[in-house]
Amino acid sequence: IAKYVHMALDETVSYFGTETYDLDGEVPGPGPTDMNINIFMRNSVLDSSRSLRIDASDVPFAGVNGLIWQGTDRLTKTSIYLNRIKVKGLDTFTRFEPLVDIGDYTLQSKLSWEYLEFECDVTFLIRPSDRKDTVLINPGMDIEETATFTFRIEDVGAIASLLLAIDQGLLEAVEVGSLLRTSKMSPCFLSTIFDVAVSGMSLNLNDVKPPSLVGFVSPGIDRVFGGVMDASFVVFRDLLLAKLPTFFNTAVREYVNDNVLKQYWSYAESEQCSWTSSSDPSDGTIDLRDLLLTPDDAVAAGASGKEP
Repeated sequence: IAKYVHMALDETVSYFGTETYDLDGEVPGPGPTDMNINIFMRNSVLDSSRSLRIDASDVPFAGVNGLIWQGTDRLTKTSIYLNRIKVKGLDTFTRFEPLVDIGDYTLQSKLSWEYLEFECDVTFLIRPSDRKDTVLINPGMDIEETATFTFRIEDVGAIASLLLAIDQGLLEAVEVGSLLRTSKMSPCFLSTIFDVAVSGMSLNLNDVKPPSLVGFVSPGIDRVFGGVMDASFVVFRDLLLAKLPTFFNTAVREYVNDNVLKQYWSYAESEQCSWTSSSDPSDGTIDLRDLLLTPDDAVAAGASGKEP
């Protein structure tokens, strides 16, 4: 079985790295070619705006209600809350070399994107200062503003290492017959995995575009926060380029392990992998004639002639 698993992984990687026509693209009919992994991301992972939405509750560095910063001076008490993040550019792969065996139960993936863009919806809550030495005598009402903070990094390269431990005994115990039902393939293989985690993630950046902050209703607040952001980018641009790789190897890696892998990597009970546990004809049983014969020969032998 291990031999066939390796063959299936090789074929999957080869398929995703191959370019083909994007029949579901913006241009009707056969349009420009694109890598299959990009087409898969658009069709199966991203939403209609080609974005991946991440709620504040799933972001490791966000506090209660998405709080990411709070400060108080003699005039105001300001809190900034993160509502959600939209990641764009995940369907712009230029390099896709996943799951290369580098030893010690570790698979390494080398990936590159044309760009990655992050749109953060944030809420600014400005209240009168609650300090004893406040300069306000008759504090007014709270001010709440919602804005969108956007920044973009271009020519992105990433190397991710995946720790994958498979129980050899469970793998050898998988019934071959259960793999002939398409609905059982994935859960049966997943049931043999002892542990999986992203053990390392490095990032290489070519450039970071100046961020933008739009959406404020009050021109005064727009001017203040916009000016602070522009000045901060000029001062800290080089530091941002240096620290972003560390951020990805800590916060982003933690998010992938705690949310992506745990959410989508479901394990199957051994009974679900039994050939006899289901006799439903609509369970997607693979006909060996379709699997082993050419379409014409399969039809002549009484099968459907369609590849599984």
